[in-house]
Amino acid sequence: MNWKISKIRLVGFKAFSAVDLDIEGASLLTLDGPNGFGKTTIFDAVELLLTGKIDRVKRLFTNIMIGNTQNYKDNLYWNNRSGDRDLTIRIEFHNGSDTLILARRASVYDLQQVENNRADKFELFKLYELASFDSELFDNDTFREEGFIEQKFGENFKENYAHLNYLEQGQSEYLFSTRVDKRKEALNKLTNTAAVIHEMEKYRKIKRRINSNVINNKIRIEKGEQLARDYELLKVQLGVDLPEAIYEKLSTIDDQPEWDKQQPFSVYNKEVLDLYSEEVRELLGLLSSKAEVKNRIYNERIESYILKNTASLRALVQIGKNTSQLQDLNLAQKEINQLKSSLVLIGKGSSVISYAEVESVFGWQSEQFEFLKGNIENRDTLTASSTSKTSALNEITRLKQELVIEHFKLFPDEKDCPLCGADWADHKNLLDKIELKSQEILRALNSDEKALLEVTGKIAEDLDAIKLRLTVELAAIDLKYDAALHELLIANQEKIGQLQTLEQSLKERGITYPDSYTTNIEVVEGRLSEILVQFRSKKIPEAGELSENWKSIIASTFSGADDFYLVTVESVERKLAYIMSKANEVRSEALTSVHSDLLKFQKETKAAIAVRKKVDGLEKLLAKLEKDYSEKTISDIELIFHIYSGRLIQNYQRGLGLFIESRDGQQLRFATAEGSEHDAILSMSSGQISALSLAFFFSLNKVYSRTPIIMIDDPSQSLDEVNIASLTDLLRCELKDRQLLVSSHEEDISSYMRYRFARAGLPYRSFNMQKLAKGAEGN
Repeated sequence: MNWKISKIRLVGFKAFSAVDLDIEGASLLTLDGPNGFGKTTIFDAVELLLTGKIDRVKRLFTNIMIGNTQNYKDNLYWNNRSGDRDLTIRIEFHNGSDTLILARRASVYDLQQVENNRADKFELFKLYELASFDSELFDNDTFREEGFIEQKFGENFKENYAHLNYLEQGQSEYLFSTRVDKRKEALNKLTNTAAVIHEMEKYRKIKRRINSNVINNKIRIEKGEQLARDYELLKVQLGVDLPEAIYEKLSTIDDQPEWDKQQPFSVYNKEVLDLYSEEVRELLGLLSSKAEVKNRIYNERIESYILKNTASLRALVQIGKNTSQLQDLNLAQKEINQLKSSLVLIGKGSSVISYAEVESVFGWQSEQFEFLKGNIENRDTLTASSTSKTSALNEITRLKQELVIEHFKLFPDEKDCPLCGADWADHKNLLDKIELKSQEILRALNSDEKALLEVTGKIAEDLDAIKLRLTVELAAIDLKYDAALHELLIANQEKIGQLQTLEQSLKERGITYPDSYTTNIEVVEGRLSEILVQFRSKKIPEAGELSENWKSIIASTFSGADDFYLVTVESVERKLAYIMSKANEVRSEALTSVHSDLLKFQKETKAAIAVRKKVDGLEKLLAKLEKDYSEKTISDIELIFHIYSGRLIQNYQRGLGLFIESRDGQQLRFATAEGSEHDAILSMSSGQISALSLAFFFSLNKVYSRTPIIMIDDPSQSLDEVNIASLTDLLRCELKDRQLLVSSHEEDISSYMRYRFARAGLPYRSFNMQKLAKGAEGN
């Protein structure tokens, strides 16, 4: 796992649009220059590539930003000042002759999505293994899952990265201002006790489940107590013996009651026995009131009949006894319509009516008017050859004759002319004058015209005879036709069959109602009330008292009341005895079953207690193992830490060098030589805390790190108390096999460190970040 960095290239990441760092073979790499020119950017890039996140930013985001905001317009890590292009971080590692080239890439498309711009989201930075440092082949073949990092750099590399390989600015405060017990928890991955702690937690979960599900389970405890009570009760009850009874089925409904089954009990249950007994006793009590039950059922059937047939009864009393007249009235209405239609045809007159129309007249018989067809044909021939004047005169003559005839039917002794209104003194003078005028018109006609007038007159005579017949027939039918009754029957025609059945039923019951129909609503309601009174008068007086649930008692057992009437008191008493006998049978079985369940319950409880005791022992064993291993592991770094802290913290008034106390493996406390119970950090300045942080960080790296890389972001920022010469000597002597990446904003400190490394024969490289940043902007 001895991978060391040889090249770094950033494109579009934070402070740099593009930058290359070549550190091939250098034991020391210093990043110089003022703050704000990208020193931390280099450390962030290495952390993001190796761990898939930047832990410092995640912590700050949680403490500063509003967590429920998901979308941000800008991406904190994307430098697109020189144009939009993919963000890439690539680093080349060497391990002897082996080369490993890793890259993180976020595409322009992903970077432009607002949902990817939360600063604590790093999923868009995908991991790739490249064939060469300049390769641009980012596809499925070069893509690597996150587990690939630990395959190359060792187990728990990501979790331990901040403790073993990278000391960021401010990390001393983050790590060492926490409680002494929390410090130890943060180092579980380092001390390899995480697996033991995980197993201990598994055992604790098992204990909690045993306690909650078995030993301390309230429902289970109550069940056990109930089993004990049932066992004692059944032992007492089993002493009562009952004679064996024979099964006899009482119920007649399809869904047989449980108490009436041949095996009413599957297991013994006193509540069920009491329920069955109560139901049978209710039935037994009802048998003594059979007569009253019959009366109640008879009366209820009358009310049910009334409720069911109220609408039909109302219709029947309104129609009366006329339900059979609908067909006759339909036929009469049809004949009336036909007669009226025929009269309309005859009314067209002798000049225009056709023989086909005459034939369509209701009741037409051609033999009655043998010359009518010939006369109509002769009229049509003469009409075709006559002038329009002749036709007009002919029509006038016809109309005059019809008018006079109809007028004198109404006014037989009239002396005033119906045509002009002149007064002719008496009726005879009026007739003579009309005849004279008719003769004058005839003299004005030629022979054909006279013939047309004559034949038209004959046709008119026949039509008058037909009209008279139709009128007489219409009057006769109209006299018998009752339109109001017909309308009422039509409104109820869909119920006629039902009403006729109801009519027969009323006759059989001796219920009377009026024969005539009525359209008066008040009369209808009065008739309905009268017929309902007749129905209710047939009820039987109710004298006895029944239980409120007498109906449900019968309905839950019998398919009808008739079945109830057949049941005897003796048969119900035998049923009650049968139920008690069967209860006694299952009671014995129940005793055996309850005893078995009680033994099983007690056995399970004992087993659970035994398992919990064993788990307690295993948990204590693991706790001791974890304590011993923690103490041993901490002792492995204690001496190194004491030496390193003594070399880095100069002139400490409480003694040279610090110690580590574990307090039975449960804490990690820094102690002074004075033996104070307070943590040493409480009496230190910020510079001394930074020196302590460096000493502890170097100790952890020396003992645990399998990757020879140490990165320190600006250790001189708050090291006012640190002896820089001692720090440099510590790095070049104790950690000379590591690759050191150090940043500093103070040029003299950086120069001094490079000088001391050069004197020790260790190669170094230095980069001025301000110049690199300006060069990147120029590109």
